[in-house]
Amino acid sequence: LSPEEQIRQDRWASQQLRLASVCPLGFDWLRYESGYRCAGGSHFVSHKSL
Repeated sequence: LSPEEQIRQDRWASQQLRLASVCPLGFDWLRYESGYRCAGGSHFVSHKSL
């Protein structure tokens, strides 16, 4: 992905993760190669799941 597309994708994914309330502790989400993990380290959502 181009840098601009990656930024757009990250913003969209962050919004979806907030709406889904997957991390009950409210941690931010960090991008990994296979998906997103909450900053607390306990919760993970794959790109495919989004």
